[in-house]
Amino acid sequence: MWNISAGSGDPVVFVHGAFCDYRFWEGQIEAIGRSSRAISISLSGFHPGPPLAPEEFSAERHVAELSAFISDFGAPVHLVGHSRGGRIALYVAANLGSAVRSLVLIEPGGEMDRNFLLNPPQAPAKTSAGPDTRERAMILIQSGRREEGMRLYIDSGHGEGRWDRLPPAVKRILLSSAETISGMVRDRSSPLAAEPARKISCPALLIEGTDSPPTFSRVLDALETYLPKSRRHRVAQADHFFPWERPRELNHLLMEWFQTQSQKERLK
Repeated sequence: MWNISAGSGDPVVFVHGAFCDYRFWEGQIEAIGRSSRAISISLSGFHPGPPLAPEEFSAERHVAELSAFISDFGAPVHLVGHSRGGRIALYVAANLGSAVRSLVLIEPGGEMDRNFLLNPPQAPAKTSAGPDTRERAMILIQSGRREEGMRLYIDSGHGEGRWDRLPPAVKRILLSSAETISGMVRDRSSPLAAEPARKISCPALLIEGTDSPPTFSRVLDALETYLPKSRRHRVAQADHFFPWERPRELNHLLMEWFQTQSQKERLK
């Protein structure tokens, strides 16, 4: 696992989502690093590390390595996860207890336990491309048509034309780890589930964009029920990629959240 950091003080660990890496949090590291120690990680198999074979790639592996990384700090961390990284962060917080000071989940997604959603949609629930689309995208990527495969994957989950509207820097990040799709297609480990969520005792901030696919909102509906110390925030006219596209707004939310947690701890 690879990481970069900035600043000093209370550690804040940022976990990227599918096809991303430590660079996804460029808009946060410097700003959050002014008052905390901001650490952005790349999970194993993602840029700039060596690829993993599909059979070695799993959410379970990433949960274990991130849990070990945080345990080495010797101090509790604020843990921030986006998309698939939110699912990883949820399991880490459930595993580590007091080692996670607070949890921030930004539209957590990926595989879900069949009983996780409280109000599942009529069609099969998804927070990204469905199984058939993932297979087609994987075949395109494996044949060397990486951008065509990524366009299919992103557009099927986030609306036609969304790939073309992404900032060039985000496209470069996604293309750098496009081959991880082979591992994600076969991975069914550590799905979003009620049981680990109910184990979390730290405060949690749940963030969503109002223009994101509706399943993300259903995921947060469930998490609000499972996480008694949660607060929810909706970012108007924003979708799944707002952490990159609107970094100042996210930074303001995060700094306010961390400050609030510090104040509450001082009053105990």
